[in-house]
Amino acid sequence: MKTKYKCLLLSLLFMTLAISTGWAQDYPEIYYMYHYSWAASGGSLGGPDWSSHESSVYYSSEDNPLCIDSLRYMYSHDEVGPDFDVEIDEIRPFNGHLELFPDYFILRSPARYYPSMTQYRISKINYQGYYLEDCLTNSLDPEDYYLKAWHYYDDNMHHVSSVVRYNDPLKYTKFECILDTQGRRIEETHYSSPDSLDWQATKHISYEYLFDQPFTLNWDFEKHALYVPGYLMEQCGIGDIFYLNDDYPIQLLSMMTRNSEGQWSEPVVFYAEYAMLNEPDYDRIYVSFFSLDLGYGYNLRYGPHGLLEQYMCDNAEDIPSFDFFYKHSVNTSVPHSPQMPDIRLNLWPNPVKQTADLHYSLPKASPLQISTYNIKGQLLKREQHNAIKQSGQLPWSPSDAGGKALSNGVYLIRVEGAGFAATKRVIVAK
Repeated sequence: MKTKYKCLLLSLLFMTLAISTGWAQDYPEIYYMYHYSWAASGGSLGGPDWSSHESSVYYSSEDNPLCIDSLRYMYSHDEVGPDFDVEIDEIRPFNGHLELFPDYFILRSPARYYPSMTQYRISKINYQGYYLEDCLTNSLDPEDYYLKAWHYYDDNMHHVSSVVRYNDPLKYTKFECILDTQGRRIEETHYSSPDSLDWQATKHISYEYLFDQPFTLNWDFEKHALYVPGYLMEQCGIGDIFYLNDDYPIQLLSMMTRNSEGQWSEPVVFYAEYAMLNEPDYDRIYVSFFSLDLGYGYNLRYGPHGLLEQYMCDNAEDIPSFDFFYKHSVNTSVPHSPQMPDIRLNLWPNPVKQTADLHYSLPKASPLQISTYNIKGQLLKREQHNAIKQSGQLPWSPSDAGGKALSNGVYLIRVEGAGFAATKRVIVAK
């Protein structure tokens, strides 16, 4: 018995020493996105005379800045003709989550910056701030993902490969790269597979560097590239976000793509140009990739730690420009959001075939205006309901103002009252 008690005491002492000597993991120190904004005008989405702007600010408590619990969503769409204008400014709840483990943590944050929907990004990140796994999902269940990525590094934490699985339709993509003796990426090959077994190369990129002109500042382009990864931005209609080396600027890159018939394209060359902007306590670097073969390129702006702050395309009018804003999780956070009005909307059934009931619960009884928009932000119909209770239900039909049936797709129903507003997504599937 004495031996048993001694073992118990030693175990308790061991646990106490482990905690007191720092074996218990502290709160993660990483940069996190707290605000994004995009803008677009012209192009094929809405005709030559339109402009759209969308912005979201994420809110969390002062003592837990990584755990987002609400966001402010702002959207405006202006087009010739008043029936195509839309304005949204509202507070939305968000179920953020942070779970700590000895070697990594799991973080749930917003995903898919354009168009805005309630979607989640669930990420596995180590305590040095490197992304290990990532999934995008419409629910709180990480196994109910529509995209999942796995990232792999060498012993010096250079990003050497990734595998991405898409669930609808099922397919896999991956990239693998070759490094030189200085740890620089010199070749990068992308692959695609329907089953993760039969891989076909789809893209090949080679890089050339300015060997005699290394960066003089401590940038972490490779580490922070996965904070805004290509597979997340492709959900927003964005093309390539090219690799940057931490120490040496890239002079040019040559890219070939392979079509469905197995034929490789001629190499397309992008030339890189760099510009530094020095400000008090803050340095930015501007990188432009321009192709004479294509006649356009991409303009990128990075913050002092290699975080992507701005993405712009030179000529594609229907592709938006993005701005991203970050804070550090240790000493700063975004103040907690204002109290959200108690608005609850539910549409049943959803998806809708013929008719549906819009169930509502409001902070107070109020006349309601119910507007239906398509995913481009175009107003399809607007209905007024003057005599309304604080809770109840109203009929909704998948038709426009002229009574024409809506085609299958995703639509937005916006409910506005006295001092409150809310938006509900609806799927029409006949």
